[in-house]
Amino acid sequence: MKNRKRLLTLALLCMAVAFSVLGLTACDNKGDNRDPQIVAVYNAYVANANEKGSTPLSYEEWLKSIKGEKGDKGDPGKSAY
Repeated sequence: MKNRKRLLTLALLCMAVAFSVLGLTACDNKGDNRDPQIVAVYNAYVANANEKGSTPLSYEEWLKSIKGEKGDKGDPGKSAY
């Protein structure tokens, strides 16, 4: 009976650790979810700004400067079905 209780406790502990590890790895967001193509354009902008002797904007500032206002919603297209 004593061994069974220890075995059950050990099994529950292992499951808790496994779920904790899985939960933490699922939340492993490094915060860099930038589009690689946009980052390449930004890097070219930074290189150009440095070459000209000006101070480049931060990535966030640069992105805001090139992003326009939200446009009007377009007309609905026709369905292919």
